[in-house]
Order: sequence, then structure tokens, then C-alpha cells
Amino acid sequence: GRGHKELPELKEDENGLVAPVKEHIFAVVKRWMDPNNDGNPEDGIDGWRLDVAEMVHHNFWKQFRSYVKSINPEAYLTGEILWEDWANYKFMDPQPWLKGDQFDGVMNYRWSVAMSDFFIDNEKKITAGKFADRLYDLDQSYHPDTRYQLLNLMDSHDTDRLSSHIVNPDLFFDKMVALNDNPSYDIRKPNEQEWQILKLIVTVQMTMPGAPMIYYGSEAGTWGADDPSVRKPMIWPEFSYWAETENISLTPRPVDSVSFDSTVNAGAAYWVKDIYHQYINPAATEKQLMSHSRWSSVALVVLGLGFMLLINNINEIWGWITSSLGAGLLIPTLTRWYWWRMNGYGFAAGTAAGMIAAVLQRLFLPEIPEYYAFMVATIASLIGMIIGTYSAPPTDEKVLLEFYKRTRPFGFWGPVRKKIAAETLSQINLENRRDILSTFLAVPWQVVLFLTGMAVILKRWDQFTWLAIMLVTLSVALYFNWFRHLSKEVKVED
Repeated sequence: GRGHKELPELKEDENGLVAPVKEHIFAVVKRWMDPNNDGNPEDGIDGWRLDVAEMVHHNFWKQFRSYVKSINPEAYLTGEILWEDWANYKFMDPQPWLKGDQFDGVMNYRWSVAMSDFFIDNEKKITAGKFADRLYDLDQSYHPDTRYQLLNLMDSHDTDRLSSHIVNPDLFFDKMVALNDNPSYDIRKPNEQEWQILKLIVTVQMTMPGAPMIYYGSEAGTWGADDPSVRKPMIWPEFSYWAETENISLTPRPVDSVSFDSTVNAGAAYWVKDIYHQYINPAATEKQLMSHSRWSSVALVVLGLGFMLLINNINEIWGWITSSLGAGLLIPTLTRWYWWRMNGYGFAAGTAAGMIAAVLQRLFLPEIPEYYAFMVATIASLIGMIIGTYSAPPTDEKVLLEFYKRTRPFGFWGPVRKKIAAETLSQINLENRRDILSTFLAVPWQVVLFLTGMAVILKRWDQFTWLAIMLVTLSVALYFNWFRHLSKEVKVED
């Protein structure tokens, strides 16, 4: 036959698809949802994603839903409700399909646009406040039972890849993102900063109400423009791939290596990229990186499961993280400002000793009060920091002097302070005393500022009044004791 240039159009009447067509589609539904026709849908598929669903009458989708739910009441129906006005960048409101009589959810394209406008765009970037307003308006436009059933997506077979969208900011979602209609579209491999943006977007995607929808390959570091580049083969870690050297528009492009991204998994990436590849084996092959990525991921999971067996509730583990693991960082973080002899080895050893002590305490002394746990980690961190510091030579004298001239911290800086003129030291001492006093004002100021905002959110106007008075009082005190002196900082001359 002559065939069809595009998909054939099915005949409809005022109720949607005509009877013969509807009966055929229902037979297909039955075939996939209950393959052996025994009334038990466990051997069938669990739902349907319905392409360009707005092109079919509502009455048909109502019948379709009734038939699907009669086979499996737990089946999931989601529709692609896309453009209302493609030329004017307007998406269709899917609410008419989400009244409980047609679809359970839709592909949440309006959310995708808001995410792109805030996280990806540069010149057209919206503010954080505008982004929050957009998300709130979207949330309010859906029925409460619907918001958890939406598919939150950032790319699909109809768009460019999320990673390439980040490389090409300020393009409206799914507009001018293919090489055949935008030859200037940049199809290079994303750089490190762009991968970090992707990870930030995925973090938000995974924590938003609704179901995260991941397009195959995005989790492995695939990039590409819209059709046909968006349909590249899947990247698998056990295979080697040729580098990308050309594109369908024949425009110049860099040569980009293609491999499974061993750092997309952020948990394992700390070991693989920041420690192993950076310091231990800079010449590591992709196979070695993948091996470390796998076993470090397994170690993280096993560690997490182990802690799961040792904790009773979230509050308990949170208390341990803040008072024990946090204590391992406290001493080195504070001491680096106030002790001239402190160095990188001391910081690393103090942090490691404190955290190791916190883990051992959790394993062998899980019942001790949190303040004892804090003391265990703090003392271990202090001992480790001192040993680590004295196991390595002091920091270069020129570096110490330059640091002191810039920050002028109080504390144990005797050998460095001896190189500063007496008149200048007198000015530094006055500045230090002012800073110490300001600390006793700044900490309460931060607490009161937070509580004042919470009083507004909770509409506790009785508490807001007193908090506002305290906030103003502390702000005035900070201004006169600290802020107005910033323009008069002591200058330490060479």
C-alpha cells in the first residue's frame, strides 16, 4: 500500500473513538493487563502512559478509565497533556483530565518549565521568590490527591537531554532544542560545573511531591539534543564506546569521550572523584573508577543498613550526627583560626579521630547520654588534631603572616604577632576586643531573627512584638559596636 507519512488518525464521534476502534483498543488493554485472561492482573502491566491524550475526547478517556480499573483497580493512568499554544509558549492546564474520572496523573511539564527557568537559565533566570510562587501556584492548581501522582520530569523522548539543556540555557523547555531547527545548539559534553547543576536539579526532583520520572540514560551521564540525538543507545559500564566526533548538522564540535559516568551517584562520588581519583590514583582507568564506584556504593548501603539496625528513631540519629559526628569537626574548625601551629595534617587528623570515635561510641556505647557522646568525640578530635599538627612541620612563615595580616584573629598567634609593629598590634587588640564583644550580640541576634520569622509564619503576633523589639535592640547594638567600624579595619603594612 501507499503507507502513511505519519501515524494514522482514528475515527471519532461526539463520544470519542467510534465503537469498532474502541473495542479493538480495549482488547489490546485486556491482552496486556491480564495476558492469560484468568481475572488475576498480577501477570500483566500495571498502568498506561497515554501520548498526546488531549487529542482524544474526554468521554472516551472516562470509558477507558472504567475499563482499566475493572481489570486492575490499582492500575496507574497518566496522560501527556502538552501544548495549548505552541507558537506562544503556553502549556495546557491538565486539570480537566484530573477530576478522578479520567487520569490519575499527568506528565508535569509546567513544573519542568519552572525548574528550567530557575536552575538553568542565565539571562531569563527567575528569582527564588518567583520560583517559589510558581511552585505554589502549581500545587494549588491540583487536587490534593493528585499532586502525589504527577510525573515530575526534566527530559524525555520528546525533548533534549537535561544535561544538554543545561549546556544551552535560556531556551524555552522543548523549543528550538534540535539541530534540524537550531543548528547553533551546542551538543558538546557538559563540563563539571554543568554536571553539578544537574545534580542539584535531580536533588530537588527527588524531594518534590510526585513521582520522579527519569529518562533512560540520564542517570548514566548521557547528553544530546532533541531527535534523533535524544535516542542514543544506553551507556553501560562494561562496554567501551567510540568518542563522539560529528553531528547531523555537520557543524564544528569538540571530540567528546563517551563512558558510563561513575560520579552521577553522588554518595560514591565523594570517594571516587574527590579522594581516589584526585589523590590516590590520578591515572585511574574508567574500569578502575567504576570498580571503586560500585564497592563504595555497596559500602555506603551496608553502612546505612547497619545504622538502621542500631537506631530507634530519626531524633536519635539526628542527635548523634549533630553531637557526635559534628563534634569531630568542631575542634579543628575552631582551632584553625586561633592557633598559629595548626596545619592541614592537624585538621585532617582531628576530623578523622573525632568521627572514628563517634562511630565507635555508637557501636559500643550506644546508650550513653548525648553530652557524654559529644565529649568523647571532642576529646578524641582534640588529641588527633594535636598529634597530626606536630607530626608535620609548621605552615610556611610567609603564609602565616599573610593570613594574619588579612584576618587578624585573636588567640595563640604569638610567633606571628612578634613580626607586627607595636602600634599596629595595639589597634589589632582593640579590634579583637570589639569582635569578641560582638560575638555575644551576634549569636542572640541570629536566634532572635529566626524566631521572629517563625512568629510571622505561625501568626503568633503576641510573641512577634517582643521578638521584634529584641531584634531591633540587638541590631542597633551590633551596628554601633561592630558594623560601623568595618570601614575602619586595621591595615597591616609590610
